[in-house]
Amino acid sequence: TVEDLLHLSERSRGQRELPREASVALGSFDVSPLEMARAYATFASNGREVHPYVISHITDAHGRILLDNRPELERRERRQILSPGGAEIITSLLMDVVRQGTGRAAGLPGRSVAGKTGTTNRNNNAWFVGYTPELVTALYIGYDNPRSLGAGATGGGLAAPVWGRYMYKALLGEPANPFRFPGSDVVRVEICEQTGMLPGPGCGNTMVELFLPGTQPTEVNAELEGGSSNEPPPVIKRTDDVFAEDDLGF
Repeated sequence: TVEDLLHLSERSRGQRELPREASVALGSFDVSPLEMARAYATFASNGREVHPYVISHITDAHGRILLDNRPELERRERRQILSPGGAEIITSLLMDVVRQGTGRAAGLPGRSVAGKTGTTNRNNNAWFVGYTPELVTALYIGYDNPRSLGAGATGGGLAAPVWGRYMYKALLGEPANPFRFPGSDVVRVEICEQTGMLPGPGCGNTMVELFLPGTQPTEVNAELEGGSSNEPPPVIKRTDDVFAEDDLGF
């Protein structure tokens, strides 16, 4: 429901109240890059809350600690905002965006990358927000006084390549790790690409998707199985196709 969406968004990005409107699902409200980075850090942190900070500690030229905020940071409670299984499913969907969707330009060879593009209707701003197991980065491109960036200035064409180049340099020399989600109880099920149901004899292509226990499909599409229908089956769209780039206002 819209209320569930708002509740999760407010918990993951901080307590700023959002408008109670159905259009929030399309990104009809303004957010900052910090808010977006914090929200995506929740997915990367196995569904746990993340507290932004600027300075962890300061040392002088001799290594003496002049300021140390680390004890306070370690004492902060980190709530479980999203289940580990939910975080794993979202990450899997966002990895598809980078592997085969609008975020392909953000890919990093040899690294696990998840993220999403964002473009407004009038090309006033372009986003790419994404993460690896080591680092979360939110990239926004736009003017202080909103105006068009020009035709073709999309999140996938403009922001994603910049994000990819920055992350390549930022992670240079760091080991590449896979995403891990301790405590996740997702089940992996082979489904028919055309229907989202269990594949029958008439199904052409299949894929493996993640599901929370009890939400996985249990039926085979009867029309495909029997091959009696002349109508093309419905297509289950991947996450990068659910909203066209021009529909994403966040």
